[in-house]
Amino acid sequence: MRLRVAFFFFGLLFHLSISKVIQTFTIFRHGARTPSHFNFEPGQYTQKPGDLTDLGKQQTRELGERLRRKYIEGEKLISPEYDNKHQVFVKSSVLLRTNESTAHVLKGLFPNKNLNDITVNYACTVRDLYYHAHKEANCPFIAPALENVKRSDEYLSMESYFRRNLYPTMVQKINEGGRHNYTVDMLNMVQAKRIFDGYKCNSVHGKKNPNYSKEEVEMLYKLNLWLLYRYNFGPEIVQKLTNSPVFEDIYNFMDCITDANKHMHDMCPRMALFSAHDFNLVPILKSLVPLNKLLNDKQYVPPFASDITIEVHQDHLNEEPWVQVLYNGKVLPLWEGNLKRVSRTEFRRFLKINIVPNVAATCTGEAAEVDPRSIFLN
Repeated sequence: MRLRVAFFFFGLLFHLSISKVIQTFTIFRHGARTPSHFNFEPGQYTQKPGDLTDLGKQQTRELGERLRRKYIEGEKLISPEYDNKHQVFVKSSVLLRTNESTAHVLKGLFPNKNLNDITVNYACTVRDLYYHAHKEANCPFIAPALENVKRSDEYLSMESYFRRNLYPTMVQKINEGGRHNYTVDMLNMVQAKRIFDGYKCNSVHGKKNPNYSKEEVEMLYKLNLWLLYRYNFGPEIVQKLTNSPVFEDIYNFMDCITDANKHMHDMCPRMALFSAHDFNLVPILKSLVPLNKLLNDKQYVPPFASDITIEVHQDHLNEEPWVQVLYNGKVLPLWEGNLKRVSRTEFRRFLKINIVPNVAATCTGEAAEVDPRSIFLN
C-alpha cells in the first residue's frame, strides 16, 4: 500500500513537473551561399556572389522541418495547417538569400501550405535598421565607437600578431596557381575575415580552396571570433542598437500572452521567426554568453542556417512561466551563472535593459543631443 501511494505521488510530481512550450522565438541565419567578397577560384558557382545555393535551400528547409517536429508535432504549439495567421509572426531581411531562406523554412514548417497564404513581414529596403543597424552607412552614430576600437592597443596588438603569424602563409596559399596576386601589406583583420568567409563557403560546398593547414584554419577562426566579438560588436552601443528591434518585438510578444492580457491571447503570436544574418546572431550571443567562452569556441562563429531559439515554458509546479534558450538545438547556458533557465519576468527584464528606445533617432543623431551613453544606463 505504501509503495503504491509512493508511486502515485511520484507519478503526480512527474506529471506536474512536465513543462509545455507556450511560445517560441527563432532567429536564424540564412542557408549556405556563394562567397560574397573573395572566391579562391572564380567560376565555381552558377549563382551570383552572395546568393543562396541549393545546399542553402536544403539547410533552411531542414531547419523548418526540425522546428515542425518539435513545436508543431511534439508540443502542439500551433496548428499544422496555419489556420490562424495570428499564431505565427515572420519577419525577414529583404536580401535575396534571406528571402529565399524564409520561404524554405516555411516549406519545412508547413509542407502542405501554399506559401502565398503565409504572411511575411519584410524589413525596410532602404536604410534597414531592423537587421542592419550595425552598418555605418545605416547608422553613422556607431562609427566613432568602431574607430576607437581600431585605435586601441588591443586591436593593434592583435593586428600585429596575425601579421606575423598568419598573413604570410595566407598570401602564399592564396597566390598559388597564379589566380591572385596578394601581398602581406594588402591584408588586415577585416580583409582576412572576408577571405576566410569565402573559404567557409567553399568548404561546405566541396569547392576548391587554399590548402590551409589545420593550425592555420584554427588561427583564422581565432581571428574571426576576435573580430566579431571584440571589434564588430565589441562596443556596447553597436551590440544594443543591433539587438534592439528584435528584442523589442520579443519583449512585446511575451507581454502579449501574460495573464494581464488574456483578452489579447488569440491575437498573440505563439511562434515568431526572424530571418536574419550572422551579424544578427552574434550580438545576441554576446549578450547571453560570457566573452571568454565566445572567444575560445569556434561554434560561436554562426554556421549557415544556425539558429537561436528562445522557448517560453509553463509547468504546474511554477506559476511563473520560465525561459530557456537554445543555440542550434542545444540548451545555451546563460550569462556568468551558466543558467539553464530563468523566469519569464527575469528574461523580459534582461530584454528591456538591452533595448534602445528609438534606434532610428539614435542612428541619425536626433537622440544624441544629450550624452549618448545615457541611453544605455537604464
